[in-house]
Amino acid sequence: MVIVIGVALLALQQTPPPKPPQLPSCDARPEASQFDFWVGEWDVIVNGKPAGINRIEKILGGCVLQENWTSAAGSEGKSWNWHDIGDGKWHQLWLDAQGAPSLNLAGEFSGNVMDYEGTSVGPGGARVMNRLQFFKLPGDRIRQFWQQSNDGGKTWTTVFDGEYRRRK
Repeated sequence: MVIVIGVALLALQQTPPPKPPQLPSCDARPEASQFDFWVGEWDVIVNGKPAGINRIEKILGGCVLQENWTSAAGSEGKSWNWHDIGDGKWHQLWLDAQGAPSLNLAGEFSGNVMDYEGTSVGPGGARVMNRLQFFKLPGDRIRQFWQQSNDGGKTWTTVFDGEYRRRK
């Protein structure tokens, strides 16, 4: 009996563990490139005036878009955008240097529009609903449109409505 158990243990030790399945690279998955129209350096205009500069770059083997925002007043923020193969959605996590409430959004790309939605925590712990859209426009431009609701979606307020113009 001891010999049989010893042989079985030896066999288990010599059997290599199964390899985890290999996922296709992000470059091989078309959905992971849907938001590539945002990659580049942009002048951002709001109401006809410069609002800031945004540099969007692909990182982590092309799987993540990193936003590097600097406002005209000098404040900074970053977001990370990725297509999650687990739930099939796009996700955005936004943080800034002022400690404003972070945004953690999810959505999808359809018809030249990236649509994100999610909730954040506002002042005093209030729940805030967010809708963020990126419209791919002709002439190498993008419109970013962000709205918030403090009343469960009954009314919406525009937080940001800017036009991206690719820097030359």
